[in-house]
Amino acid sequence: MVTSRFSAILAGVLVAGMAFGSVTGFQLAQEAGAERVASAGRVTVSCMAVRATKEGREERFVDRAVLEIQDVVVDKDTRRYDTYRFLWRGNATIAYEEEASLRINERYTIFVTPLSEDRQGRIRVEVRVEEQPEPRSRRDGEARPEPVIAVRATSMLVPGNHLKLDGLNLDEGKMIIALTVRPAP
Repeated sequence: MVTSRFSAILAGVLVAGMAFGSVTGFQLAQEAGAERVASAGRVTVSCMAVRATKEGREERFVDRAVLEIQDVVVDKDTRRYDTYRFLWRGNATIAYEEEASLRINERYTIFVTPLSEDRQGRIRVEVRVEEQPEPRSRRDGEARPEPVIAVRATSMLVPGNHLKLDGLNLDEGKMIIALTVRPAP
């Protein structure tokens, strides 16, 4: 009796879904299990920030500390920048659905939240970079200005591959951030 009641409900859902032109029950079942929150798992987030400038060099200059990610940060097709200098490196190990806050400098902070992992092992992350507005003269009692969201992205990353965030303003040049995630050991 339970089986026939379940079959009748499932058939009704499929008919209703097809009548309204939505996805089939098979597709719904596939999508329902496509991602899962790895509640017991933890993720290691690694970031590196690089200052990219145009200094008129004949040959590109890449800091030794940046060599390990030069394939990510260096533009090969354009000459927007010719100098890449190391700014900052940060790591954090956090649980899924927790937010890591990593302060890059007095102006920028990056927030990373691993959301879920799919069947292929890719990790969905939400990334936000906040910029602290430049200080200005304030009257007594006036609140400090709130940070501004400079970048917000949600991405699916293969563990070890990089997400590149490019074009954040610095006093000199632009900041490029390379971010990677891996399941924590």
